[in-house]
Amino acid sequence: MRRATLALIFVACILASSLLTYMVVSGYWYRLRYRVPDKPSLAITDVLFPLNDTHYFNLTVMNPSFSLSPVNLTSIMVITPDLEVKEVEFTTPSLPVRLEEGETKTLKCYWRWENYTGETLTVVAFIDYGSSAAFRATVPFVKLEMNALFNASSPFWFMLNITNVAESVANVSVTRVDVVLANGTRVRDLPTEPDVSREEPYELKPNSTLTLNCTWDWLEYRNKTLTIVAISKEGYTGFLNYTTPPDVVLRITEVTFFTKGDREFFNITVLNEPISPAPAKLNNVTILVDGELF
Repeated sequence: MRRATLALIFVACILASSLLTYMVVSGYWYRLRYRVPDKPSLAITDVLFPLNDTHYFNLTVMNPSFSLSPVNLTSIMVITPDLEVKEVEFTTPSLPVRLEEGETKTLKCYWRWENYTGETLTVVAFIDYGSSAAFRATVPFVKLEMNALFNASSPFWFMLNITNVAESVANVSVTRVDVVLANGTRVRDLPTEPDVSREEPYELKPNSTLTLNCTWDWLEYRNKTLTIVAISKEGYTGFLNYTTPPDVVLRITEVTFFTKGDREFFNITVLNEPISPAPAKLNNVTILVDGELF
């Protein structure tokens, strides 16, 4: 009799535990003013942005155990802070993805997020014939700040400082520097000193600066706006809009002719105008006489 009583108590405890679990799960939905789903549903449990590659993020989704049936995940969208809706076009595994009741899967979503570091994105997952799921995730903060120096006296190079700011949460491996002209032309992979490349990047830790001497003949692009782009192996990018120095302005203020013995000479006085951005070095004087150069 005693053993039977203990057995009944044990069975009652199991039933009470199952009932309590159901009430907790159901109560959670009721507390949120939702009723227990009467159609298939999906939940996003995590969104992870890998610090070493900005070309994708990992999305973990779950078909809850109380869902009524298996579900097919058919599409994934990202809503940016300015409320633009972007579709994730490629995933691994490829969409659609089937999830059984209680099953969890992680997808690799190929979508570039480097322009949204430090901002909050909303990821939305859609299924057939059921409730979609949304998840707000903050992108890790990484920022490259840049400043440049163009020497008007030497229009064949410029100096570029690239700083990985102190608040960044990751190292950045600089691989190349590009220049984008106002007409959209892109000058790629400028020679630099020290040399940087994808094979031998320069690693910038937070709160550190890289100084590069960039070789580029910008003589024909004086006093024009361009964009300097620093690119990293991880995908983080730095941009700097810059206006190159104007032309050096020289003016001949006086010409005097004179004769010394049997030889004729002339003197010229040349002024480097105050508006000139740099000193000038004269290396040639040409005379035009009746259309002929001397």
